[in-house]
Amino acid sequence: MIVITKTRKTLAAGVAAIALVLAGGCAESDDDPGGGKPGAGRASDAAGGEQGGADRSGWPAEKTAHGAPELRAVVTEQGSGAVRVIGLADGGTVRTLRVEGQSRPVRTEDDTHVLLPQGEQGVTHLLDAGIRWEDHGGHQDAHHERPRLLGGLKGEYPSHAVPHGEHVTVFDDGTGTAQVLHVGAEDASTEPERELKAEGPHHGVAVTLENGEMAVTIPGKTEEDLPVGVRVHDAHNRELAAFRNCPELHGEHAVGDDLLLFGCLDGVLVLERGDGGKWAADKIPNPAGSGEEERVSSFAGHSGDAVLGTFGDEAMAALDLGERTMRRVGLPAARAAFTWDPYWDRGLALTADGELHGVDPKGAEVVASSKVTEPFEVSADWTKNQAALAPGEESVYVTDPFTGSLIEAEVARERFEVTRTMELGFTPYSLTVLGMAG
Repeated sequence: MIVITKTRKTLAAGVAAIALVLAGGCAESDDDPGGGKPGAGRASDAAGGEQGGADRSGWPAEKTAHGAPELRAVVTEQGSGAVRVIGLADGGTVRTLRVEGQSRPVRTEDDTHVLLPQGEQGVTHLLDAGIRWEDHGGHQDAHHERPRLLGGLKGEYPSHAVPHGEHVTVFDDGTGTAQVLHVGAEDASTEPERELKAEGPHHGVAVTLENGEMAVTIPGKTEEDLPVGVRVHDAHNRELAAFRNCPELHGEHAVGDDLLLFGCLDGVLVLERGDGGKWAADKIPNPAGSGEEERVSSFAGHSGDAVLGTFGDEAMAALDLGERTMRRVGLPAARAAFTWDPYWDRGLALTADGELHGVDPKGAEVVASSKVTEPFEVSADWTKNQAALAPGEESVYVTDPFTGSLIEAEVARERFEVTRTMELGFTPYSLTVLGMAG
């Protein structure tokens, strides 16, 4: 069983969704401070876009059709500040960059920028993965630029970075401060547009909506306690509403700009903006008979009435937002990672038996299962030996830290088929995949 402890540093590293990572042998190094901005780290290129030392056995190059997405993976290495950008068509390393410490990449909604929060090092880096789209005869063509680091947002202990529209809100556990960055496709900066300070330091989270309203967590009795609720502020930081009925809050999810979800010990807090712009709260309780350790602590889903949440170690929670109900979806083994499948509109969960599962949030059932890795043990230490998932274009990507490999599995309605496997030559920690927004 994975135990959730209430220390700020453990939570910042651990209760959040698992990420994927790559980093390996570097090519020639060059000092690249990200355009001269402080804290931007260093970078190196793989000459000619080649692999730079990793074994591409089993990863044949794929020709990309005209106008089709050309995906890039951003992978971080366990135990180091190495961040590798990989072209998924041929497996070649586009560029290796280095930041202060191990990080979990957070993909922004413009599909080219990535946030790299590093709590222990007190900084959040912003990476431009170099993906661009151009209008061309009624469609868009992808082209790529050299990835680069755009700078670093300093803090005491940054934890959660939450993208929404063209903004990302970074919450600093050490100070209890939420900082808002503008991250558009053509312009992005680590200079905060706005700051809002909670009542005190705590392991919290904040989300900024398109109209400038911000929801930020309310700390518990001590900074080691999880939050107990949410305050909503307007664009000028004036408080609009406060809701204190979410014990041990962890995990947030925005459904558009008018509905916010937060995971609580006893269920899911639903905040909804009604007529006149007023916010009201509702609670979706945990299903009857839930286990003592079963509660929602993170979410996956897109806009719509159906959302999934993690639910203890061996289950998912299927939320019907229209009916305001929650159903438990059991998994055959301990869950190691999960993500959202935007093409089949369902969740994807990897379990310790090596099986990848499609989870239907509307039917509250597992609808597809296939083996993609050998069985493994889910580590209780969230800073190491974590598998990760990231959706791609009709495929899902899986990192296996025990074999040091990246796996591509084609996604179909009732099955998953492993199509390519890359031996990385290092231990991956976290990953995200970009290049699908065109």
